[in-house]
Amino acid sequence: MLPPVQEMDEAWRGATVWDGRQLGYVPHEPLRIAPDLPLFTKSEAPDPVTYQVLRWKLWSINLEHSDTIKRVSGSPAIVYMDDFATSILTARGENLVCGPTIQYFTGLADLIVKWTLEHRHPDPGIEDRDIFLQNDPYIGAAHQIDTSLYMPVFFEGALFCWLFNSAHQGDLGGSSPGSFCVGAKDIFDEPTPVPPIKLMRAGKLQSDVVEMFTRKSRTPQMVALQLRSQVAGLEAARSRILALLERYGPAIVNGAMERMISDCADAVARRLAALPDGIFDEVTYISGLTPTDSKAHRYRLAIRKQGGLLHCSNEGTDPQFGSANCTYSAWRSAILCATSSMLASDHMSCPAGVLRALRFEPVPGTLSCAAYPAAVTTIVSTTVSITLASQVLSRILLLGPAEIAETALAAGAASVASTWVLTGLDQHGRRVADVTGEGIAGGTGATRHRDGIDNGGAWFMPGNVSGDVEEWEQVLPMLYLYRREHRDSGGAGRMRGGNGVAAAITGHKTEDAEVVTVNVDTAVNATPGLAGGLPGHSGDLRYLGSAGIAEALAGGWAPADQVAVEARLGPADRLRPKSTCRMLPSDLMMFQVCGSGGFGDPLNRDPAAVAADVRAGSVSAEAAHNLYGVVIESDQADPEATRQRRAALREARLGAAEPPVSKGSSDAAAGAPRRQASDSLWIAGSGADALWVCGDCGHGLGPVTENYKLAAATLRSDPSAVQSGIYPDPARFCDDRFELRQALCPNCAAVLATEFCRTDEPVRFDLRLDEATLGKRP
Repeated sequence: MLPPVQEMDEAWRGATVWDGRQLGYVPHEPLRIAPDLPLFTKSEAPDPVTYQVLRWKLWSINLEHSDTIKRVSGSPAIVYMDDFATSILTARGENLVCGPTIQYFTGLADLIVKWTLEHRHPDPGIEDRDIFLQNDPYIGAAHQIDTSLYMPVFFEGALFCWLFNSAHQGDLGGSSPGSFCVGAKDIFDEPTPVPPIKLMRAGKLQSDVVEMFTRKSRTPQMVALQLRSQVAGLEAARSRILALLERYGPAIVNGAMERMISDCADAVARRLAALPDGIFDEVTYISGLTPTDSKAHRYRLAIRKQGGLLHCSNEGTDPQFGSANCTYSAWRSAILCATSSMLASDHMSCPAGVLRALRFEPVPGTLSCAAYPAAVTTIVSTTVSITLASQVLSRILLLGPAEIAETALAAGAASVASTWVLTGLDQHGRRVADVTGEGIAGGTGATRHRDGIDNGGAWFMPGNVSGDVEEWEQVLPMLYLYRREHRDSGGAGRMRGGNGVAAAITGHKTEDAEVVTVNVDTAVNATPGLAGGLPGHSGDLRYLGSAGIAEALAGGWAPADQVAVEARLGPADRLRPKSTCRMLPSDLMMFQVCGSGGFGDPLNRDPAAVAADVRAGSVSAEAAHNLYGVVIESDQADPEATRQRRAALREARLGAAEPPVSKGSSDAAAGAPRRQASDSLWIAGSGADALWVCGDCGHGLGPVTENYKLAAATLRSDPSAVQSGIYPDPARFCDDRFELRQALCPNCAAVLATEFCRTDEPVRFDLRLDEATLGKRP
């Protein structure tokens, strides 16, 4: 049996009760399991070939579980956009495999199963062929709409493993159709959370529990069908697990499961050993958390890497607010999701193995670790936490060898909540309420060695399906006027961020329909670039009511983009966050979702690549000239004109920038070994002699124990002046002022770091290295 993991140090836990009621649930280790619950504990090490066979058979069973749910489900969010996840866990709730659908469920399944082991036996008991249901965010859920069903699998009288799924339910009640309750003051305005309860007893579905659960919904038939699809998935996976145990024997299978966890833990430990210790953090701001909110709310994630452990804290995050919060389980899952994807993708992102490298230090009562009865249904803080985790980890990984650094990526699709719910009566008079898939169809972030992927989707949803236009038109009373790649929405950089999606809809065959937007103020940008790259576009929503759209369409008009719509129908108003607007055939909504961040200084991008982007329509000629400094002539980059243009832009940067606060050094340890820290930021030397240097010109920026930004020039820009269509003015809906802040080499004007931050924010010290660990590799 593998040793238990204390994910929260006792010194941090103290007297605080993390039991899933007032605060999130943190398991006791060892778990407090009733002694009369028989657990299978015997383990035999499989031979190497059998181990690989079993490893991939378990993954295949998990995939079949997923496929069964999709085949049975009638939910558009499940069938068209994979808004669910499946897992296999050990008898003690160690999460073995998860995915490949929504990866941020990786840190939820084990909490739910472990809570059940500690609190549901002997009363009402954990028995063979039982299925539990739960959607309590304080135990384990991003929000109540993500409902989990899970089953203990017994073999020869002992609990051998657990099978788990969690899926989007569509509507479970609450104050808003679709159950994204944008105006909720607390959880009592949202769907009632259900702690673990038996949906099936000894193989018999409990009709009273089903009716209790579906009665809350505006679309009860859809919820009932969805529950049955999840049951079908569990039953299919159970039969495959039992066949596996019969063929290979439970001790061998258990041995393979334990080795999968230990192999993953060893791989993560090796990769962390190749990285220097230090403190790394990221701060972002979000506005529009409620329909009337006009303040910017601060989120922070700090990771202290110390040897083979990553200590994670949200200290510095603002207090919980409105329905934008997430609980400990979702914050923890966001971090586990990013760490699994970046450090353990070749081990099936095995959450239990990755968890051994993580320690959590949350501050309760905050946006990312809410205390009961805070509301959570808009999942704003969940998406922000996922992005923060990926960006902080990316900074750490960029300091590693190539095979580790290549997994770091800028922010992209679904970095912020920018979705909406369409609710109303369809042509048959049936009530519908659902989201569409554009929110996950944005750009994938750029990396050190490749451009981001246009409309590549969210990195934490490897399948990345968003549904075809015709599929959504079939299930919701609407028509698409266009859905296309949004040019220039990917952040500029040496490697360009992937572009997002732009689309427009109108109501169709309905006399009763409206849209509830679940977005935040996307002008307060939260889609950062990496290593000096510019942020991606974070989305936008615009509305035209009684616009004469039906008459225009009847006349054969078919707009291609927002420009064509506004040329014909007039300017559209930006929707403030969390609005409600009518959506009949006379109305129109245009929306854009996240592009992705760029990587590195845009003036270092290959001019031929910029010209190719312009020819493909991914980048405008204006952006090529202003952001990349590339002059296009006859569809090609003009080398000499481009050289002159870039020289002028670098000179203009330094001319407008504030001088360094502290003095660097022109002597950057000539001849000393160098390692790349991000893109244009490098480290020269090792140990106590290590210095920050500009990789483009070699200019010294001070010791690595100090903040290199103080030895850099600081360029402050109005975001909307950089690109008005991509970075709207935050002043429209937010009282706080923001700027695009770039740290420049004071010698050559190379961009070392780019931040979208509040104007009154001090210079961030977000990269603090332990120089004693810098000599570990050349």
